[in-house]
Amino acid sequence: MRKSLSEVIINDDVAALQSALLHTEDVNYLDEYGYTPLIESVIVNDIDKLRLLLQASADVDQKDITGRTALYWAVFNNNYDIGKELLQANANPNLYNMTSEPVLSRPLLRNDCPYKDLLLKHGADLSFAYDYINAKLLGHRFELVGSVDIVDTNSIFTEVDFEGFHMEFCLALIANSVGVFRKQYVSRTISAWFEKLDVIINALYRAEKWVKYDHYLLDASAHRQEIQRWLKEGDALIVPVSQQGHAFTLIKYGGFFAIGDRSEFQSEDDVIPIYYMNRPSRLTADLVMEIAYNKNKIESIANVLKQELGLVEVASLPLRSQITGNCSWANVEAVIPVLFYMLHASEAPGNKKNKGSIVDDSFELFYRWREWDTGRSLQFCMQEYKLASPARKAFITSLLAAILVQRLSAASEDHLAWAKRIIPYLKKKDYRYVLDSYIVTYCVKTPTDVGKNLQEMLDIYDREEEL
Repeated sequence: MRKSLSEVIINDDVAALQSALLHTEDVNYLDEYGYTPLIESVIVNDIDKLRLLLQASADVDQKDITGRTALYWAVFNNNYDIGKELLQANANPNLYNMTSEPVLSRPLLRNDCPYKDLLLKHGADLSFAYDYINAKLLGHRFELVGSVDIVDTNSIFTEVDFEGFHMEFCLALIANSVGVFRKQYVSRTISAWFEKLDVIINALYRAEKWVKYDHYLLDASAHRQEIQRWLKEGDALIVPVSQQGHAFTLIKYGGFFAIGDRSEFQSEDDVIPIYYMNRPSRLTADLVMEIAYNKNKIESIANVLKQELGLVEVASLPLRSQITGNCSWANVEAVIPVLFYMLHASEAPGNKKNKGSIVDDSFELFYRWREWDTGRSLQFCMQEYKLASPARKAFITSLLAAILVQRLSAASEDHLAWAKRIIPYLKKKDYRYVLDSYIVTYCVKTPTDVGKNLQEMLDIYDREEEL
């Protein structure tokens, strides 16, 4: 029985593919895995097979079962040469997958300037990629539920779910955000904490190294010595873990250890326990690789760690569970108060601060950063509005309306300050329909507490405008 084209691409050499193509009429079918032969050549990272398929008239922009093109896969694998080859074959750099993620978003989030510049050179649209990223980020920062429509390069609206984001990007974005916050004038009053903040920032950046081995093209066990070195170099350690569609972090400093998981799997009491390790020598590359890179039941991971490391709970941080499914973001940002607590608690015996005071300081830092970061994100969104096309203005209006209705409270002065900045955008003549639809739904048809809160914020705004 003759092998399929995909089987040849996966298992055989270039000569075998060349021979198979002589007997193949259709090179653009979807195989049993949901991929095209061209995409299979990208998945196996073989540029010579890719070239043969392009010469055989493979459709460079045909999507797989999840809406991803060959170029999307090349960027996903961070393979610059294959991406360049596809773009030279006129691959569209503005296509996106079923979740509306544009090809350009990954190089932007990875801060990969060569790949970003390559895509921009071939016509990738920055605004479209930024809209996707900003919809996700504001969805995470305000814990929004549902979705919003962004507009693609053909002026077609496409839906972005507020929930879900990649662990590697959460690490990079939060590390960058805390680093920028550290340099702002607003943080001058916490300068005494800068040394500890620097440790947290560096630990977040180092955590990105773990993600690179969580990839289907790599065998993490082949890099055991390097991973063992990561465990030993630098005392502050953050290990990102993704299992069963859920993501969390392992956090260590000195003899302290924590599982940064703000979900029902970790605790029913809205706390993150902090443990002391009685057997720290068992925190080895083999143990961590088993948890980070192999399939495990989430419920069993904490039990394995407690048993192997001899974990004894010594404190807990009252960090509430996430409201929506943004586990990557929620569990990376949880690193900030947890690691800050560990740094304080590990200081010399001369430190007379009690446990409660250390917890207070940990959350003071966390909430100051988060308030600044949220305000910065909101400001960026509003600045984009000024030069946006009418379709993009509709997207931004919808995003701001979701924030106002879902997460702002008329009972909070801080929330009212944000509301007063958002409402003018919602009252603009051409986009007033967005606000009106919420009023009709929550205030008129079926009055709810959400509608009552919305109306109260609008009334406060209107009264102050009249003064």
